[in-house]
Amino acid sequence: MFFKKERNILIDIKSLEDLRILNFLKLKILDGNIVVCEDVTEDIKKSLILENLEKLKTLFGRKLKIIKGRFNKEKLHQLAKKDNSIILTTNPTLKDDEGKVTVITVDDIYSAVKPVFLPGSIITVKIMKKGKDADEGIGYLDGGIKVVVDGGARYVGKELECEVIGTMETQIGKVIFAKIKYKEMK
Repeated sequence: MFFKKERNILIDIKSLEDLRILNFLKLKILDGNIVVCEDVTEDIKKSLILENLEKLKTLFGRKLKIIKGRFNKEKLHQLAKKDNSIILTTNPTLKDDEGKVTVITVDDIYSAVKPVFLPGSIITVKIMKKGKDADEGIGYLDGGIKVVVDGGARYVGKELECEVIGTMETQIGKVIFAKIKYKEMK
């Protein structure tokens, strides 16, 4: 019988500032030992990092290891290559340009599971304010996705069922354009 060595999941300590890392690890989608790389050149006296580190200790116990050293991109990549480890981070600059090391960012995880809004999809959105055009209403979905609803200006404060008519990516995120699915009967 063959035994597979568990894969290590390397986390740079600064990434523990983002609670999403901890929430992702709680799902136990990635299996393996958690190795937190604490860079001795950085001051980590931030209470959130230390608090999340304690939570990791509670969750993973003996499967958690903290190593101290000087960890730049090259050093983390060398460590990952040596043990065939995964790097889990919030820092997109740690991505491997050559593809020899698996680096997963929180943004990668979000992109993989974010909902797709195709034309014709039905969404429910609460209209928060009037838009730029006289008849537009503006609402937001979970994750801060902005929805511009044609004919929604008079429904501020109300939740509407809408049909997606298009989407657009902007520098600040996705914008969905929609129309009200059911019009009031006169």
